[in-house]
Amino acid sequence: MKKILALDLGMDTGFAVTESHGMNSGTARFKMKPHCEGGSYRNFESWIAGIMQYCRPDEIAYEEAEGRWVNVFAQTYYYSFRAIMLKAAFDFKCEVFGYNQSFLKRVILKSGKADKIDAMMSMRKRYPNVKIESDDQADALMVLECHIGVRKGVILPPVKKKKKKTRKKK
Repeated sequence: MKKILALDLGMDTGFAVTESHGMNSGTARFKMKPHCEGGSYRNFESWIAGIMQYCRPDEIAYEEAEGRWVNVFAQTYYYSFRAIMLKAAFDFKCEVFGYNQSFLKRVILKSGKADKIDAMMSMRKRYPNVKIESDDQADALMVLECHIGVRKGVILPPVKKKKKKTRKKK
């Protein structure tokens, strides 16, 4: 079986990784004080390099952002961390797969409108032996479960819908 690293990118990054004896998951925090310019990026870069070195994943699956941001800083951190993750994937020759949030919720939680609490409760029921401490960790577990399902052919991957062209009324 391929080793998979699943990520929910953000200032609190949820992760789940398949290992030979099962799975490991948790949350890594990258919040820095305002005077530590660039510290969060350096910390994330160091963390992702360390986890890649230690786990040696064959594939990385991550939750793609859909554009609803708490603030501009959250958006900036997400896209910066995504770029750092993609560089690490390239350096370690990993395939990368992104899954949007509504697809994950529809497939795993059976509702595209489920909230963070629903995700945590569902993942706690599915993984009773895993201590799930944050919604980010729960999201990473959803990404991992979804990705494994897609790779096994049990879950169909998301299909991008073509936008219909509409004519303007005169």
